[in-house]
Amino acid sequence: MDTSKLVVGQDVDMVSGCYWNHGKVVKIHPEGVDVQAMYGVILHFDNEGKGRPDGNSTFECGLWYIEGAQPYPIDDVPITYHFGPIGPPRSK
Repeated sequence: MDTSKLVVGQDVDMVSGCYWNHGKVVKIHPEGVDVQAMYGVILHFDNEGKGRPDGNSTFECGLWYIEGAQPYPIDDVPITYHFGPIGPPRSK
């Protein structure tokens, strides 16, 4: 992902193999961006959205990557197409 379009305070989603994380852009600099993950750690990314070697990574899967930025585009597809039919609440 091209990080040049990100702004401070924007929400981003990150992946590392099978792991997912959510964070906010806290700093933009010529080499890339810094993102504060939902668990408080600052992760460093280059201009292509790839985790920098001096940043944190997962033991099994390596560096984090910025997968997408929010807000996501709103489409005209009905909600039931995305999630299936919505039925009555389950009884307890």
